[in-house]
Amino acid sequence: MESSSEERMVLESNHEGIDQSDKPGFPSSEVSHGYRHENSSAPHSYLGEMDDIACSSVLLEEGSIVTLPLFYMEGIVLFPGATIPMRLLESRDKAAIELAVHCNQAPFTVGVVHRSRAPVFRYALVGTTAVIKQLTYGHDGSVNIVAKGFQRFRTIHVWQNADGAICGQACILSEESPLHIPRDAFGKLACVLSFQSGKDHPTLVGQKQNELKLLKESSSAGIEEKSCLDNSQTIESSSHDDPSRVMKTHEWSSKSGGSKTVVEIRPTNADKEGSLSSCTQEDDCSSDHIGRRRDYRRRWALDASKSLSMGQCSAWPHWVYRMHDAYYLARHAADLWQQLVGFESVYNLVRRPEMLAYHIASRIPVQDSIRQELLEIHGVTYRLRKEIHLLESMNNLNCKWCFALIANRSDILVMSGEGPVDTFVNPHGIVHETLTLFRTEGLNLVGDPETLHSWFPGYSWTLAYCRVCNAHMGWHYKAVEEGLQPKSFWGIRRSQLAQLSK
Repeated sequence: MESSSEERMVLESNHEGIDQSDKPGFPSSEVSHGYRHENSSAPHSYLGEMDDIACSSVLLEEGSIVTLPLFYMEGIVLFPGATIPMRLLESRDKAAIELAVHCNQAPFTVGVVHRSRAPVFRYALVGTTAVIKQLTYGHDGSVNIVAKGFQRFRTIHVWQNADGAICGQACILSEESPLHIPRDAFGKLACVLSFQSGKDHPTLVGQKQNELKLLKESSSAGIEEKSCLDNSQTIESSSHDDPSRVMKTHEWSSKSGGSKTVVEIRPTNADKEGSLSSCTQEDDCSSDHIGRRRDYRRRWALDASKSLSMGQCSAWPHWVYRMHDAYYLARHAADLWQQLVGFESVYNLVRRPEMLAYHIASRIPVQDSIRQELLEIHGVTYRLRKEIHLLESMNNLNCKWCFALIANRSDILVMSGEGPVDTFVNPHGIVHETLTLFRTEGLNLVGDPETLHSWFPGYSWTLAYCRVCNAHMGWHYKAVEEGLQPKSFWGIRRSQLAQLSK
């Protein structure tokens, strides 16, 4: 769309030697007050009528080597489960699609691999198979497809056939099974903290009562733990909402000497991960959505309290296991993502941590290099921990070229079912990943509003450039039909955003 021939002439005249088809990423921690746009039109309806492919996806065996037609794409890193539209104009790309359609080993399947341009061309080794879901042949000779990511692979050998299509041998990568804390790693009773082993401690009674109380509470955003200790022990803990400011002091009395030893325990990263993330409740949220959010808050609180009331039967404490518990990390990542996008619920994916990790990785607005790193990570726990770090550090959106402030985290807007970042293709075959925002700053509009080839039906679009360096940052959309909400918004090219900033 939104990259007409007129736009391309402006880009060439304003930025000689700078490729405007690829640019990067973004970053902190306030709750987003996002708006969910209900788009009644079919996804990628701007491509026209699309024919559905009546072919089921073929699950390729892990470790097997298959031959696939490959598409090396700039500014795009495809993840399993993500959707990508493509408009093919060159004869070699059309030949590659014909190979995929008539392939017996993996029918209607192509490989999508990331390619970077600056400072030199670099071709990634790890890509994702994409199964063609919709296909149509245009009157102008183009081929339009909509494909969905399926499995990761590593390229072994690449060549070009007589028709010019790029093909390669690919080894299908295996997916690590999500890990959970072993049930026999901890007992039901807590270890006695004092040196007087064998005696029941009043702490246990207080903790059990707290757990029952937490199960009954449903509206509290933060939960405070207070344990009753005897003269030989005192444990102070603050609210789960701010574990970074907690200072715990244990006083243990020696059985023989009677003197007290004070040990200060500072919070670790694991304590932060166990914190209960706050999340604002929108006025128009359904009661089911609010109840589900409260349920996860109770579980977070119980997870933190149980670490104090579990008897350690292994060589490692509870927080070490939580660092490698994919389901615990999935709940934490889902809570952070819910804060970022506001309306998009991902809690239904918590029971499938591997799919949740790919879901967040395909939609988080960061640089191509970071997205490729997320794709290449082997292990769902390591991928989730990397995403948690990225979500916690997200703050400002800056221009890649001059680092001028464009927007901040609270301006993120969800305009499609794909989340805040969606993938589109323009009439020239260039694929853009677009981040939608409520508002921006430091951008100038160039040209008159147009409705032709609009990615969002009912909205006109106008080119938007950085006010400082005049780089093409994206588009401004304005409603031209009655009843559309919001009346206007911005679409920023993810590839034009700078590295994460604190």
